[in-house]
Amino acid sequence: MNDKILKEYKGFVCGRHDKNNTRRVYLNNPTVMLKLIDKPLKDITQKDVDKYAEYCYKHRRQNTNAVSFWSINQFFKWANREDIKLPKIVQIDAGKPALNECDTQKLFDTVENLSPLHRLVFYLEYDAIRRPDEIRTLKKTSRYDDVLRYDGKTDSRESVRVIHN
Repeated sequence: MNDKILKEYKGFVCGRHDKNNTRRVYLNNPTVMLKLIDKPLKDITQKDVDKYAEYCYKHRRQNTNAVSFWSINQFFKWANREDIKLPKIVQIDAGKPALNECDTQKLFDTVENLSPLHRLVFYLEYDAIRRPDEIRTLKKTSRYDDVLRYDGKTDSRESVRVIHN
């Protein structure tokens, strides 16, 4: 029903965003909403969107809804349907406790026995330089076996030389 508009939106998103995860979020949330509402985009009303929001409140977590609603609002803005809006939701802090000194020292002691690659991954994680997803995508360069390449959030390609003992 809305396949044509979603295909156009996909072209727009793919032209503006290089990261696969960003594309997926921007495309998946409007697609799910349009399928659940089951009406052509031009016939969707604020009441339909409010029912969708109610469904999301019952079946999803607050932080998931915050990202979802934001990406759907971006879709409506792109489609020139700014008369329709989902509420803006503030994300909640996960409130994960920090490690105490003893636990931190145990971590550092354990890491010293790991391979250079694993130590590098640990230090990148520990220093909060990289996000877990970026660490997961570390790749060896095709030119040098001891150089790892990763793409940051801002799509800056950076390299790290792994030091062998």
